[in-house]
Amino acid sequence: MDDMELLQEYASRGSEEAFATLVSRHINMVYSVALRHVGNAHNAQEVTQAVFIVFARKARAVFLVSTTKLVPIGTRNPAAIGLVNGGHCQGLTRNGSSACR
Repeated sequence: MDDMELLQEYASRGSEEAFATLVSRHINMVYSVALRHVGNAHNAQEVTQAVFIVFARKARAVFLVSTTKLVPIGTRNPAAIGLVNGGHCQGLTRNGSSACR
């Protein structure tokens, strides 16, 4: 299955297997982006976890937006970038002075 099919499976049926597959496919990329943004491994792990928690909670909305073509499908920028930059992890600094909300 491709990512959109897995997203649909998770969003519509709550498939843990589909979610686990999406996480395993994208966790390294999400972590790399987080590490570049926050500058240390511990906070990057926290951000990565937060991204997937938010994604799990909002998968249906992400799927609906994605299927209406309001966001580019197949871009190099993962949803994680939007989540980090969109305020869910605002305030994280390279010195680790704050945590995700």
